[in-house]
Amino acid sequence: MQCFTLYLFICLQVSRPEDDELKTALKFLSNENRTVIITIINKSHTEEEGMLDLFLKGLRGGKETDYLIDRILFVAVDQVALSRCTEMQLNCYKLEMSTRNLSQGPSSELNLVDDMWTKSYFLGMVLKLGYSFIFTSIDVLWLRNPLNYLVRKGEDMSISCDTYNGQPFDNSNSINRGIFFVASNNKTITFFDKLYAARNNSGLTEQDKLYDMKTEGAFHKLNMKVGFLDTDHFCGLCQMKCNIKKVMTLHANCCGTKQAKISYLTAVLKIWLRSDGVSSVKWPKHKACLDSSKIPDELRA
Repeated sequence: MQCFTLYLFICLQVSRPEDDELKTALKFLSNENRTVIITIINKSHTEEEGMLDLFLKGLRGGKETDYLIDRILFVAVDQVALSRCTEMQLNCYKLEMSTRNLSQGPSSELNLVDDMWTKSYFLGMVLKLGYSFIFTSIDVLWLRNPLNYLVRKGEDMSISCDTYNGQPFDNSNSINRGIFFVASNNKTITFFDKLYAARNNSGLTEQDKLYDMKTEGAFHKLNMKVGFLDTDHFCGLCQMKCNIKKVMTLHANCCGTKQAKISYLTAVLKIWLRSDGVSSVKWPKHKACLDSSKIPDELRA
């Protein structure tokens, strides 16, 4: 277990000593291809039997995924998350936000606009330091090892989808950011710079702006090779069922609240742990997630 600290000011000016801390963390955890797995956690994720516990249970119960726990950089955005992370002997990284405490109140979830843009900037920093990354949301279960499927044809970026049309390089696929790979090169660095530069004048969330840039041809203009991950292997709750024989990761997308996500993913994991990964199974109903669509926006996870 290692613990690192980076102070990232909300104006996003980073001093050199903290850059060195980031380099140390990335060097320690990256593989021979200079690729590191990253997830971001806050106070609400680290509650007992919460999203972090569920994420780790998935890795421990998955096929050839247990060892990956020691290769993941858990980026904590508040002190509570850092303390819990270190208690669990994970590779923890403190990302300090100087202007507000992300752990305060129901608006602390990482899908808030400011937090999403900060995540985007941080991932851009990783690319600029010469490291490729696999980012996974904490609400993604890793049931099988997906690493060899994320990069197969020299993609600059591979990204998961809400809906998938069967064509892995068709720009019309509907994307989400549950799990995605980005290679470190001039094209992807420029893309993340452009994405972040839009934060103040777009009025959009980071994911909405990413979707707009895709639609407007940003990938093509930068000559980026972008692969869209099929939903047989990278499933989500937007699909009514996942293929037990193929599924590698399962993302709690199309699910409005943290508790609904935990409830559904817990039920999925119980079924997975009882299965042989081959025989057909009956997946749990999406009732909690469907009901969560009635929850006010400010309470959504």
